[in-house]
Amino acid sequence: ESGRLEQVAAAIAEGVHPDAAIAAHAGLAEAGALADRQEQISDAFGRESALACVERLEEMAEGGDEWAVQAVKLIARNSPRSVAAAFRAIHMARTLSSLEDCLALEYRFAYRALLPEAEFLEGIRAMVIDKDRAPKWRPATLREVTPDMVDAMLAPLGEKEWTPE
Repeated sequence: ESGRLEQVAAAIAEGVHPDAAIAAHAGLAEAGALADRQEQISDAFGRESALACVERLEEMAEGGDEWAVQAVKLIARNSPRSVAAAFRAIHMARTLSSLEDCLALEYRFAYRALLPEAEFLEGIRAMVIDKDRAPKWRPATLREVTPDMVDAMLAPLGEKEWTPE
C-alpha cells in the first residue's frame, strides 16, 4: 500500500533507522492472482523438462482446466528451443550459489538467442516485420528439441563469458 510506504519514508525522515522503519510497517502481501493455482503450477512447472511440463499442462487442459488451456497456448507461441532452454535455465539457477552465476547463465542464453542464426530474429520477422504471426521455428515443436540443443544454448561462452567486472 502506498500509505505504508509514506509511513516508512516519514519514519526514515525523522531519523529512524531504515531497517527499523521497514520492520515497523511491514505486513504480509495479499495473495496474488495465481495463489489459488499454486498446486497446479507446482505440478506442471516442477517437472524435469519443458516438454514434461507442457505434457502435464495438456493433460490438465484435456480435463477441462481453462488455465492450463491458456498456458499451453501461450507456451506454444514461443520458440520451442528457447522455451526448453529457458525452462532448463530456471531450474539450473536454483542450484547456483550466487547472483553472478545466475547472471552469467542468463547472459549465455541471451547471447545465443540473439545470434543471426538464432530464432529471435524469426520471431521479430513474424510479429513485427511481416506481421504474419506465423514464425517458422527450427525445430518446429518442443518434442523435436534435443538435450544437445539446450546444452548448446546454455554452455559457457569461453572468452565471451559474462563477468561482473
